[in-house]
Amino acid sequence: MDFTEFYQGRKDYLRYLYDFTEERRNRELNWSEIIEKADGPENVVCLTVDAVKGFCSEGPMCSPQMKAIVPAIAQTVREASEAGVENLIFTCDHHTHNSAEFASWPPHCLADTSESELEDAIMELPCRPLYKIFPKSTLSSFVDTILLDHLLSLEHINTIVAMGGVTDLCLYHLVAGLRFYAISRVKPWHVIVPLNTCATFDISCEQAKKIGARPHDELLQHTLFLEHMDNLGAEIVGKINK
Repeated sequence: MDFTEFYQGRKDYLRYLYDFTEERRNRELNWSEIIEKADGPENVVCLTVDAVKGFCSEGPMCSPQMKAIVPAIAQTVREASEAGVENLIFTCDHHTHNSAEFASWPPHCLADTSESELEDAIMELPCRPLYKIFPKSTLSSFVDTILLDHLLSLEHINTIVAMGGVTDLCLYHLVAGLRFYAISRVKPWHVIVPLNTCATFDISCEQAKKIGARPHDELLQHTLFLEHMDNLGAEIVGKINK
């Protein structure tokens, strides 16, 4: 197969991905219906991955795409709390200086630095005392963390709103893990992913050559992995309204 054949053969699938994302973007939920369906706010978890400064506002791994979703994440967390949701959980990159992950990515989100801290817009919310913050050292929020044990301790939860970034890496692994554990532990975890609260980064082919990195197409990766999450049983929506 030559490149032309490969490229031409993808057009229908790319159209499908585009239509999938646009259709989901037009779907909206509100907290009252989520809570009613969950049979109470105590059965809902608001779970955010990597809304930290090292991906949103400073350091070599920050991106304008991640920075742009911080207000939506903060608003969603605030409105969840105002609706009575008290299970507000954050998993945050938190690396040692000799992290094996730095073989693939530049050093980022080092422990005890501002890069590993949640964005100020999130930390300054009045619901801050309710936060459970779990550091993580890999792409997965479940590897070498207590997240699973904590979720299992919340015996009656049935709905998890998952947010953050990046779409095709840490957020995808979070959503995949939630769905895998829901199935294996026979838990009724309905996972909702609001599009306005997730993003990934962009590195053009030209830029990648200059900095010695791999290209990373933001729109394609974002769309493709949202569709993967949908395949795993997550509900992809445009946003959650008050």
